Amino acid sequence: MRFKINSIKNRILTAFLSVLLGVFIFGLVSLYYLDRINQIRKLDNMLSKIESQSLQLIKADNDFYDIEAINESYFQSKESKLLKKRNSLWHRINTNIRVVKSHQAMSTMVNELTKVEVTLALYNERFLALTEKLYLRGFKDYGLEGQMRSYAHKLENFTDEIELSDILSLRRHEKDFFLRNDTAYITQLNERAHAIYIGLLERGGSDSSKLLIRRYMETFNELASIEKEIGLNSNEGLRHELNTLTKLLDNHFDVLSAKSEEWSGNLTQRILVLFSLVLLTTIIVIGIWGNFVAKRLSKPVKKLDAIMRTAAQHDLKGLIEVPLQNPSSEMENLSRSFIALMKKTKLQMKEIKDKSKTLRKQNAELKKLNSELDSFIYSTAHDLRSPLASLLGLVQLAEREDMPYEKDEYIALMKNSIQKMDTFIRDVVAYSKNKKLDVVNAQFNIRELIEGIFEEHRFMPNSESIDKKLVIRGDEVIGNDEGRLKIIFNNLISNAIRYADLAKSAPNITVQVEVTSTMLNIVFSDNGIGIEQGYTDQIFKMFFRATENSPGSGLGLFILKETVKRLGGTVDVSSEIRVGTSFYVSVPNGLIEPSKTGTYQTKVFS
Repeated sequence: MRFKINSIKNRILTAFLSVLLGVFIFGLVSLYYLDRINQIRKLDNMLSKIESQSLQLIKADNDFYDIEAINESYFQSKESKLLKKRNSLWHRINTNIRVVKSHQAMSTMVNELTKVEVTLALYNERFLALTEKLYLRGFKDYGLEGQMRSYAHKLENFTDEIELSDILSLRRHEKDFFLRNDTAYITQLNERAHAIYIGLLERGGSDSSKLLIRRYMETFNELASIEKEIGLNSNEGLRHELNTLTKLLDNHFDVLSAKSEEWSGNLTQRILVLFSLVLLTTIIVIGIWGNFVAKRLSKPVKKLDAIMRTAAQHDLKGLIEVPLQNPSSEMENLSRSFIALMKKTKLQMKEIKDKSKTLRKQNAELKKLNSELDSFIYSTAHDLRSPLASLLGLVQLAEREDMPYEKDEYIALMKNSIQKMDTFIRDVVAYSKNKKLDVVNAQFNIRELIEGIFEEHRFMPNSESIDKKLVIRGDEVIGNDEGRLKIIFNNLISNAIRYADLAKSAPNITVQVEVTSTMLNIVFSDNGIGIEQGYTDQIFKMFFRATENSPGSGLGLFILKETVKRLGGTVDVSSEIRVGTSFYVSVPNGLIEPSKTGTYQTKVFS
């Protein structure tokens, strides 16, 4: 290879030959400190690895608590892949901590590492205690929960000595405690179990039933005690201790990271001092060759500048990486600044696009609202004017007519027009209330509500000819917005009566209500005239009527759907022409504590 003196590398090498010895000496010192810095970096990586593994350990522990606590296979075999994973992580963390502590460079941070090690050991101890408690607690047919369930099932064989309602009450308190984690249910269950036990003593119950109720109560109390030790929430028991230790670990790692950065910074500064001495020693040689080197080094700067200008003017979609070999710190800073600028520009463009997208979406929603408002105003004016025009025409006919016997017919027609107007105004008021009024969650009796609405529609035409059946499964006392549920049932019942098929031998309406702890599921069925298949997707639209001659305002089912939506529920419909229609409504049951009514009751209205 030819030695080219005109190359930058060789010119710099020639300039530094005179100070080669000094550079060599200072180079050895620099290498020593560079090696120290490299060691610190390795140790930093080890610390980061320990921190990362600790986070993985905590995540594995959380996964174990969330998954294996309800996994029957774990309680059957007491083996868990998650436990094996976290144990492997635990051993690796301990090994890495020992390696780091044994390094001489870590002498100044041994105390902080020891704190991490002690905290991790305490965390592991508390977690192992948690796993033992979980396994002792059990799940379904295993552990204490399995024993308790077994005693509860055996109690059901003694219904000749213990009322079934008392057994169900015990089970309800039991389930309420485990679902809500409220210790008040422990007291309620113990009071009820004690009362049952005293009753057995007074009535001379069998030893088996007394033993079962006592063991059931003892097992439940032991299970509740374990739940408390584990923690009814994240701020209690072992769960709280583990959360506290997790935060403490995070603090220890922050301190370690800060000290490591400080140490590395000090060593780097010492190396910079040494290089400053080297710079002073060689400044004369650098001055001689400075002009030459400056010219050669200006080329990549100019190249970088040209690339930046081109990218700034034409390409904002991607970031430009400048291919410079062995660049100076200034070149690196310039390159990083350019990349940062491009990133910032890209983020700003993205923010502008996102805001534009949001604005377009809001404009579309406003257009939709304006369209609905225009439709509402037009239909409202039309539906209010039609009955008024009919009334005016009938009044004019009545004034001109000389035959008294025809006035009754005109009065009946006037009454019909007034009823149409009243129905429409009621629908508009119901729509307005649903839009403006807040949802009010209160307790009320769903049976009384539905029976009252049936009674209010008793005098509708043909209402007396329709059989009405109400079936309620579950508690009759529910928690919801009574006014909005009344709007829902008013629309369903009035439509079912209005569109009844009186040609059938037994027109009927069936209301089925299923009440659970969280939902109210309603199936409203009739055997009326039905809805044509092509209209089932349109009946919930505002002012939709199958024909202009259809009775009603066209708002009823629209208001029904909006009301259900406001309650956070869903509504669906299935219908067959000349067979009947079924509506399926589901809304939340907001009742905090279920009532003590029956579980299945049916009533038929005449």
